[in-house]
Amino acid sequence: MLSGPITGAHLNPALSISLMTVGKLKLLQCIFYVIGQILGGFLGAALVYLVYLKQFDEFDGGIRQVIGPNGTADIFFTMPGKGTPQWNALVDQIVTTAILMIFGMSVGHMISEAAKPFAYALIVTGIICAFSLNAGAAINPARDLGPRLFGAFVYGWNEVFGVHNYFFWVPIVGPIIGAIVDLRESCALNQIQIIVKLFPQLEYLKTRMNRKEIGQITKYLLLKTNNTI
Repeated sequence: MLSGPITGAHLNPALSISLMTVGKLKLLQCIFYVIGQILGGFLGAALVYLVYLKQFDEFDGGIRQVIGPNGTADIFFTMPGKGTPQWNALVDQIVTTAILMIFGMSVGHMISEAAKPFAYALIVTGIICAFSLNAGAAINPARDLGPRLFGAFVYGWNEVFGVHNYFFWVPIVGPIIGAIVDLRESCALNQIQIIVKLFPQLEYLKTRMNRKEIGQITKYLLLKTNNTI
């Protein structure tokens, strides 16, 4: 609601990077977006730590641990579920981020601007509730990497990035793959739908237009379709 009119409220590097791959965002813009998103996650984690510092001390006696009976690092960043291999967690992140993109883009075309923030919040909440078991439902590289970077200052770099056999890359790579695949599939489906709808009209116009003119019209309409995604 606050950042939507300014930047589109991506808040997620997976979304920004996927839009860049289809030409909706310039490389430099994408870099600044991603830096801002990760920085936001970092500062959010720092605020949580500051507010609950005394509770952390009460729980672990001032000795910070990533995992174990007194481990608290999973407050800040995701970890795999018990017995979940990395390939399974990666697939989980790809699928859940694709689901996020599907619902997010659908809602974007169906409801008013004022209702969008609440709809997106419900979508994210639903995905987290349904898909947290395998990999913590990051569905957003900044939501994991930003707090993880902050956690590195609290728990130690090796401990944070080496935990669970260097699991940290899964909630970064998985969501990006899921978002790119979903967005490209959506673009392709929209193009197919446009062509199917246009084909009868183009056949009718063949008697009055040459092949080059028909091709130019089709290319223009496909370009306009991409610009609405």
